[in-house]
Amino acid sequence: MKKIIPFVLLCVLTICTFVGLVGCEKKYEIREGQTLVVFRYDGAEGKQDEETFYIPHDETFSLPTDLKKEGYGFVGWKHNGLSVRDNWESGQNDMLVFEAIFEKDYKDLNATCAVWDNKSSDYVDYPEGEYDNINVKVTDVVVKAGYKATFYSKRGFSGKRADVVCYKGYLNRRVHSLKVEKIVSDEETFDHALTDDDLAYLLKEYAPKIWWDKNERYFASTVEEAFKNFVRVPSGDGYYYNLDAVGSDAYFGSGENCACSFVYGDKNGGKIYAFAVKKEYVYLDLCYYIFEPFNYGKDILGKPYGNHIGDWEHVSVGMKLDESETRTVVKPLFMETSYHAWRDYTPYDALEKEGKHPVAYIACKSHGTWPSAGTHVYKNAVVLQLKDECSQGTAWDTWNTIETYAYDALTWTGRGVGESVWNPCFDKNVLDPDGTAVIHWGNKGLPDGVFYRHLETAPTGPEQKNSLYNYYAMNAPQTYEV
Repeated sequence: MKKIIPFVLLCVLTICTFVGLVGCEKKYEIREGQTLVVFRYDGAEGKQDEETFYIPHDETFSLPTDLKKEGYGFVGWKHNGLSVRDNWESGQNDMLVFEAIFEKDYKDLNATCAVWDNKSSDYVDYPEGEYDNINVKVTDVVVKAGYKATFYSKRGFSGKRADVVCYKGYLNRRVHSLKVEKIVSDEETFDHALTDDDLAYLLKEYAPKIWWDKNERYFASTVEEAFKNFVRVPSGDGYYYNLDAVGSDAYFGSGENCACSFVYGDKNGGKIYAFAVKKEYVYLDLCYYIFEPFNYGKDILGKPYGNHIGDWEHVSVGMKLDESETRTVVKPLFMETSYHAWRDYTPYDALEKEGKHPVAYIACKSHGTWPSAGTHVYKNAVVLQLKDECSQGTAWDTWNTIETYAYDALTWTGRGVGESVWNPCFDKNVLDPDGTAVIHWGNKGLPDGVFYRHLETAPTGPEQKNSLYNYYAMNAPQTYEV
């Protein structure tokens, strides 16, 4: 058995290397002072087409008008019916990639739970209730804001499940039973359009109660503390700016015995950075971001994997928003939790709460966020499981140490609300040598070892996340059973 495992890992590594090389075959011209924008989109009969543009730094541009598909236009930035979902890929080529996604526009759909199967262009509406023995190969599903749908792979509401909370999901799986339920939560009513003070109130009122694990060592810090211990440096291509930790101990150490005390954060300090973001399709997204100076990943086969200097994690509370000049109603619908490369969406009425505050748990050392305590398996690999451990160790009432902001997802600009003043480190001007905005909030990764990774590149900050800058991002709150 001991001989088989290294052989399997070697095969996996070889395959991954081959796939990586194949994916890197295409080369793009590098032009100094310009960003390469690559449009990839589904053309006629499903063929993949591509167009490239070179845009001078700091300039905006109109999307090409000839990329159209009749009757479609949904996710991402819209332009003359074109929908664009964007991925920021910064690297040697200074490349900005936009993937055009053509999907049906469901904004005015009058249905509680609309389900499309793989045989019909029309949908079946399932009102609130329970449906057994339906036997449908579901493709698209749209759930009205304020409702949740649970799909089951077997009759009798059993088997594997997929939860779709509120808006749109793409399942592409066969289901045999379905429950459609209303999310039960109290509304907040204002006799006017939301003011900045109202946004600050909501951000504090629904700020999460955080539990750090009982064995946690790397707690939250502040962006001010980060800038004391990190230096803002240009990236390798000379265009964007990153933060690098000062001192080699923090860079090369595992963190377990690091002499740089700032990597441990402050068990009794730190701040949570809260952003109120209005989204399309009657959503108000309350985004709560946490900065930790160090992320300890996982020990796999005795080797570290996933460590990185600088870490951002977040939870978001999605709210239904009905706003006019004379009356505004908001209603909490779900909480989004993020762990590594995955997301979960839990209906608000199913959450553990303290008053109106949803309770979230931060996984030990690796800092994934979860809606409950316990052991959470998030990846089943061939020879091992990747899992997060959460428990009620140290409590953090985040509303007592909060910075409150409003963010405009269409203009990518923010402002302080309530008693907070906007911090320019969350701006988008990552090209300004005299600014404070950065792409990566920590050190660049080290080369991989054999079957393991020494140190990963630090993550991007809130201003580079979909939850803030994408006006159309709150389109698919859904959770599949692992």
